[in-house]
Amino acid sequence: MRRVNGLVWLVLACCGLLQGCILDQGPLATISMSPSSGYAPLLVHLEARPTSGENDLLNYEWNFGDGTSAIGAMVAHEFSGTGDIPVLLTITDAKGQQTTVGQSIRLLNRIPHAQYSYAPNPAPTRHPIRFDASESYDPDGQILSYRWDFGDGSIAEGPIVSHEYQTPNIDYQVVLTVTDDQGDENSTYRILELIGCDH
Repeated sequence: MRRVNGLVWLVLACCGLLQGCILDQGPLATISMSPSSGYAPLLVHLEARPTSGENDLLNYEWNFGDGTSAIGAMVAHEFSGTGDIPVLLTITDAKGQQTTVGQSIRLLNRIPHAQYSYAPNPAPTRHPIRFDASESYDPDGQILSYRWDFGDGSIAEGPIVSHEYQTPNIDYQVVLTVTDDQGDENSTYRILELIGCDH
């Protein structure tokens, strides 16, 4: 927008609305990537494919969304993490005009691994039993929550908990459910056969 002799003139991007308006179109290209999704670390090959006839006069700069960049029509990059990672390609022609296009890489989340031990084993009645899930892990992130279901109507939260059963000679299914930082869950269970405990 510019002001001339008190009049405001709009410079319209659509040249068809103003006779004699000639605007150069910036360079155009599309992004080809292979693969476009997978588990990290993921090596992706990227190629800029120009849609105009100035292939030899175009410069390509890639921004991989992780603080790194590269130059060239064909590049490769290893992505880490999870989620949708934006990739930006800036095309510059011989006149210095630039156009930026984008596409996303999808990094899939691996589910967490649930595992626990308990002691003492065999498990006594009317005696605290220690349940330990510290061997659980998430291969590409971290576990945010541990939930225990002791099979007798009781539940607990945390990587290490204790529980006391009151009735001997009964099998209880103890279920551990872990949830990772992407909201994915995994569960495991073990059957506890309680033995009597004389005080």
